[in-house]
Amino acid sequence: MSIDTGDTSTESNDNMVSQNADTGIGNVALYNLGRIRRSLDALASKPKWDPSDTAGFDCMHYFGDGALEKACQRLGMQPGQTVIDIGSGFSATGRYFHKTCGVDVTGVELQAEIHELAEIITKRNGLAGGVRSVNADFTKLTVDAPVDYIVSFLCILHIPDRQALFQKVAGSLKPGGQVYIEDFFARTTLDRNASDQLRDIVSCPYLPSREQYISHLTNAGLHSVQFEETSEDWAEFVHERAVRNRQEGTSEAPLTLFYDTVDALFSSGQLGGSFQKAAAPTNPQNLTEKIFQRHSIGLAPGKTVKAGDFISIKPHRCMTHDNSYPVATKAMNLGLTKIHDGSQIVMALDHDVQNKSESNRRKYALIEEFARKHGTFFYPAGFGIGHQVMIDEGHAWPGTLCVASDSHSPIYGGIGCLGTPVVRTDAAAIWATGSTWLQHPPVAKVTFTGLLPFGVTGKDVILSLCSLFGSDDVLNHCVEFAGSEQTMASIPIDDRLCISNMCGLFPVDETLISWYRAKATAAAVCDSPAKERFNHERVKDMAENRLVADPGASYAKEFYLNLSTLSPWVSGPNTPKIANPLKNLEAQNIKIDKAYLVSCTNSRASDIAAAARVFREAAKDGQPAKIASGVDFYLAAASLSEQRIAEEAGDWKVLLDAGAIQLPASCGPCIGLGTGLLEEGETGISASNRNYPGRMGSKDSKAYLASPEVVAASALKGRIAGPGWYQQPDGVEKVIIGEGSGDFAADQARSIESAFDKMINEVDSMIAIAENGQDETSTTAAKDEALTDILPGFPEKIEGEIVFLDNDNINTDGIYPGKYTYQDNLPKEKMAAVCMENYDTEFTKLTKPGDVLVTGFNFGCGSSREQAATAILARDIPLVIAGSLGNIFSRNGINNALVCLEMPRLVEHLRKSFKDDAERPLTRRTGWKLLWDVRRSKAVITEKDGTVWEEKVSELPPSVQEIISFKGLENWVKSKIQA
Repeated sequence: MSIDTGDTSTESNDNMVSQNADTGIGNVALYNLGRIRRSLDALASKPKWDPSDTAGFDCMHYFGDGALEKACQRLGMQPGQTVIDIGSGFSATGRYFHKTCGVDVTGVELQAEIHELAEIITKRNGLAGGVRSVNADFTKLTVDAPVDYIVSFLCILHIPDRQALFQKVAGSLKPGGQVYIEDFFARTTLDRNASDQLRDIVSCPYLPSREQYISHLTNAGLHSVQFEETSEDWAEFVHERAVRNRQEGTSEAPLTLFYDTVDALFSSGQLGGSFQKAAAPTNPQNLTEKIFQRHSIGLAPGKTVKAGDFISIKPHRCMTHDNSYPVATKAMNLGLTKIHDGSQIVMALDHDVQNKSESNRRKYALIEEFARKHGTFFYPAGFGIGHQVMIDEGHAWPGTLCVASDSHSPIYGGIGCLGTPVVRTDAAAIWATGSTWLQHPPVAKVTFTGLLPFGVTGKDVILSLCSLFGSDDVLNHCVEFAGSEQTMASIPIDDRLCISNMCGLFPVDETLISWYRAKATAAAVCDSPAKERFNHERVKDMAENRLVADPGASYAKEFYLNLSTLSPWVSGPNTPKIANPLKNLEAQNIKIDKAYLVSCTNSRASDIAAAARVFREAAKDGQPAKIASGVDFYLAAASLSEQRIAEEAGDWKVLLDAGAIQLPASCGPCIGLGTGLLEEGETGISASNRNYPGRMGSKDSKAYLASPEVVAASALKGRIAGPGWYQQPDGVEKVIIGEGSGDFAADQARSIESAFDKMINEVDSMIAIAENGQDETSTTAAKDEALTDILPGFPEKIEGEIVFLDNDNINTDGIYPGKYTYQDNLPKEKMAAVCMENYDTEFTKLTKPGDVLVTGFNFGCGSSREQAATAILARDIPLVIAGSLGNIFSRNGINNALVCLEMPRLVEHLRKSFKDDAERPLTRRTGWKLLWDVRRSKAVITEKDGTVWEEKVSELPPSVQEIISFKGLENWVKSKIQA
């Protein structure tokens, strides 16, 4: 195990309690180091010491062999395993563990002189090969290789930030590794005097209760938490130490005072002793996987949800907007007479609010009537955009899964709630049954470093990410954002919502918890209807039971962005994938015709305040600043609640006085509806989230995206411009961004560890095959292999010849031409005949029933037409395999009973095998066979020359088998309604 100690203080201190300037950890100078050195000199004549000769030197972290023997038994230490001892003192504990159990121990000691003596004692005992001491703050260590155990004896009480400590502990353990702690805890609420004594004499800034210790360990991602009170043993030990030190005189007065104080607190019943044990997960999950796990139903016992799995989900909330009417129509056509759970459903009218036609009024009235009849949550037109309402009203909640029939549902990630869009059929399924299915997407991680500078916003973060990363780097991925506590604290919640509106999931941290506490207080004071959802008890439960990514969790991709190097950015024209620093566009003097502070992306009270500040600062001689001549500036709040906050602050009036045109709190120009759309030849700048051609009006207009203050400054000046708040720091020349976590040493260590693990796994696999007497092609399950249950009548194996379409990005128009899309009564035979017509006219001549279709990457991208899946089924092709699949195509496949798998290794192998064929046909009969063993979740490939190999594929669980057995989701829903 290699450890980088980082920067630590090595200055000795003669005071009883000192404070380490870097860490805030109290150094308790209880040892008479001079006496210990003299004792060591006296023992120097002995050729070899027994550890017991020097164990007594450590009056703080060594409690006798009996306590350590119990720890060994509880942990089950084995020779050769590795241990970190936090607060190791003179390493007496480490020497005992090494000598008794044969483990290798690294002690971490903050005080330099004690560390120095620890190394001397260990060396003179002849144990330096298996025990070493590091002078460092454990929370700053770089642990290059995770260890089997982390132990600590009477040290944790000195560390102020227990949550950060335990997260570091969890990240330093191997999968299944254990942490073991013996320390004090608060048995009751400590009185003021006890708290002062613990702080001033014991150097304990904060002593957790039993519940808080368990919460800290759990929130760090540790499992199997045990907490056992051992107060009687501790009280006896502490009292004996106190008596002995008083009897020995005043040579170690600080130590006497320490134990006298602790003895008194034990006697009063306020202080207790305990041991705690917890384990790192053996099968780590990232945050996205944990939330999906929490909301999955019908999982096999012990099943751990992972990216790629097909799962049935029961979301916390399902939101529909104006499309509630077609969803209701679809549900009723399926036979729905009653919504499964009205409290799960939220309907918010927000899209076409400016449309006052009789037909739209009637549609809105029917939706409201339907909602009232079925007891769902309902919010009328003008109340706010559905996504903001979900947050304002406490429906979207940290640690839960919320879905919406709208593509901006990832916004809930800004408050630690996993948001994902669903199509109307899925929404109807949730209305009818409370659940639907999905395939867990791959998860990418973006680590933020540095701090968000003044004058830079969440909008600048997401615009730069969309532009600087490759256009398809996180296509069809969930994205998790991470960073240090300090870094994340520099991103306010409203900025997180803006970032997540375009993609991503933020963690539940102290910044978010404080935001919710303020919400709960406001709800109570104002007697809000949402106070049942916003209350301090619920916030406390959320904080104490938050979900966090496990240490060692895997991600499909990892990136980092140094926030400190960001400046204001603007994207466009007409694509969010191309963005530039604001200063570059300012220099081009780009005139604008319209500006928009609208949408659920950036129209909260804080955004409106930023825009108002631009105009306040531009006011002269008491006269309000005005919007530039020839520019229309449209203003709509994300919700009525946010508008009222802006009105009370005076910000709303500032913008109206400047000439802004008020729109209702709803969607509008951002989706091409209502007043203020861009006309041919016009240029606009908006604080919304998409600027594709025609999105906000004419396809022959130009649309840019920017932050609220840049939009306001542009409206004020008549050209793309900023308010001038951002000042570029010295030395910052470009945005620092890249692959990995940004911690280069840790990334390198993880890369080496990953390569090593891969090699070990391959060797283990070969050994397992040999020991089980199997060759690699066997379809008999190994004894330790997890098997999938197969529903009666569902095939256990699907086999066919591989037909290879060697192209990437085959879109749905290539699979099923658009000219047939709205010919609803096209017979199956005709659909089969036109399948792949726009890709390869030879396709229907070369394929036959039962073939397995294998294609390149991003297969099925483009439109959401379901016929792309049903046309392939019409040709009696039961299985599609691709390097990667378009997300909507994959979903439409299952919803229509076409199974699709991703096997990038197979695609690459096929390409390598046929690379020398100069003809390179669009459709190739390969002569290869593929057998998909559904029970084992494995594919066995037999090449034309007889070479056989197999590959693990995603599990097809019984819940998805059931949908396919019913020939699709609609028939499955009908069966549930009829039941």
